[in-house]
Amino acid sequence: MWTARRETVAAAFRATGAPFAGVSFTAIDRRLSGLETAWRAGAIAACQDTRVRGLQSPALLDQRMACLASRRHRIAAIVDELARADRALLERLHYVLAGLPRVEDCADTEVLAGKAARPTNSAQVAALADLERRVAELDARMDLRRSVDRDRVREAADGLVEEARRLDYVPVAAGALIARAAVRGQLGDAAGARKDLIDAAAAATRGGDRDALATAYLELLYLDTTIRGDLTGAEQWSELAAAAVDAIGRPPDKRGELAELRAELIRAKGDPAAAAALLEAAVADPELDRDRQLGLRADLARLVTDLGDYDRAERLFAELIPETGEVLGSDHTRVLGLRYNRANLLFHRGDFAACIAAHGEVLAARERAHGEKSPQVAASLQALGVCENKAGRNQAAREHLERSVALSRDLRGPEHLDTLAALSDLAGAYSHGGDHARSEEINRELLAIRERTLGPDHPDTAVTMVNLAIEIKNAGRPAEAIGLQQRAVASFEKALGRDHPNVGIALINLGETMRAAGRPVEAIAVFERAGTLLTKGLGAEHVVLTHVWYGLGQAELARGRVRAALPWLERAVAGRSEAGTEPNERAEAQLALARALIAGGGDRQRARKLAEDAIAAWRQLGEHFDDERRGAETWLATLR
Repeated sequence: MWTARRETVAAAFRATGAPFAGVSFTAIDRRLSGLETAWRAGAIAACQDTRVRGLQSPALLDQRMACLASRRHRIAAIVDELARADRALLERLHYVLAGLPRVEDCADTEVLAGKAARPTNSAQVAALADLERRVAELDARMDLRRSVDRDRVREAADGLVEEARRLDYVPVAAGALIARAAVRGQLGDAAGARKDLIDAAAAATRGGDRDALATAYLELLYLDTTIRGDLTGAEQWSELAAAAVDAIGRPPDKRGELAELRAELIRAKGDPAAAAALLEAAVADPELDRDRQLGLRADLARLVTDLGDYDRAERLFAELIPETGEVLGSDHTRVLGLRYNRANLLFHRGDFAACIAAHGEVLAARERAHGEKSPQVAASLQALGVCENKAGRNQAAREHLERSVALSRDLRGPEHLDTLAALSDLAGAYSHGGDHARSEEINRELLAIRERTLGPDHPDTAVTMVNLAIEIKNAGRPAEAIGLQQRAVASFEKALGRDHPNVGIALINLGETMRAAGRPVEAIAVFERAGTLLTKGLGAEHVVLTHVWYGLGQAELARGRVRAALPWLERAVAGRSEAGTEPNERAEAQLALARALIAGGGDRQRARKLAEDAIAAWRQLGEHFDDERRGAETWLATLR
């Protein structure tokens, strides 16, 4: 399986010219050498348990040997791909390592005993073995995300499913359907992939193949959570996957995958703290292999960042980056991805200058590793532009975001999720720079694409509705904006549930538009509901709540209730004085509190200092905040 091809694979790795090729080969060599040894020991033990020790029937020996053969086919298919490795495959080596099969499962006689008996006719035996080999090869190729001839691979997958049906051995039909689902998923046919996986689960149940059943449910959980955004469906598959993994003895690879997918589902449902707790428990599992554990720890670091525990996130990234570099090489795509996420942490901290420097370094490293035209470079251009936009470097931000959009369109297509995400950030940059007409134009284009491709109630569609409504409000059409924001709230509620934090964020924007439209009483009710949802979902001190407090304060001022406004604005200023908040948002809260203090006959000296601090912040942010700065200076002059 491995020893005979080892030097061929080593030569292929060297030929890629990747600076991390040597370290990557050491990692795959270690894992495959161990698998080869374990496979031989498993085959010997299976024979001895029947022929020498008399512990099992010949039929159970057949099942164990068939299981080992399926593992050998998959390993051989992976080695074949490694023997013609290109740089792109080396960049995905962490997926290869995480997807290597476990031969220990082939000794689980309790699970194997429940599987449908294999045919004994010699012709059927040979046909089944050949079909299982080809299914394993196709499945491995899809898992490695190798480039494929779309028509040819679709035809091959359809042929395997048809052969499996003619052979009338239900477990191999389940395997063929799972392999075809992978093909359909890679070709963008999510509905077809979902149908194949449901059919595979049914076939696995009929054939007593509990391992295939667990695989089908795990794939359905991934598909509905990550690709289709159907969180209700995903919840169903989560429960079924957990039961199926339990039924096969919770092998480490399956329980690690289950933890990863369930954490993503919980995060998508709006409970990042619970998702982080689940990953904490998974990471502590001593039986997980190092490659799976590193992946789970990377997911945990991103979740901890989302939760606002930036010090802990920094510690996790500081540990992960060198450890992953030891396995894959310091210039490997996975390591650069971790450095990218660490740079995003600086964004969350509000250290935009450091964020620009860090993303600039990752961009340069990715251009060296991949050339100037790659999805990774497009992502780095996007992240760099977002940091620059927050730092007030709007022209540079738009240039980098325009490049990111153009590159993503060229590499991924005009309707790919990555292209649309970059386009959304580009719209934000135009808005930040005061070109609200261009931002509205881009958001309308985005909304049309997302409604057509994702549907009107998808969370991403609702996000675009919110962004478009903001630009419509900025253009002086609040009634139109309110209608669109109410649609967004309804879409979030339908897709994610009434208590999801995204509903709260959409309500904040609705409240702001109502306040701007001169409807402060309605705005207060909307802000209060937003505050309740966000406190429940994110905690009482999360920075996003400062938008609620600011909005309530401003709405109370609009009603002439200065005493009611002051506590909310005090909380907004205090919350926005913490690390990780935008200088512009801090400045607007400071000025609002200064105005409230004067209106209420409060501390004039403190009011003057708050206004001066706001003016200084807007001056530092540059010309795009000149209107805010001049307005504050005019108001401050009236106090002297």
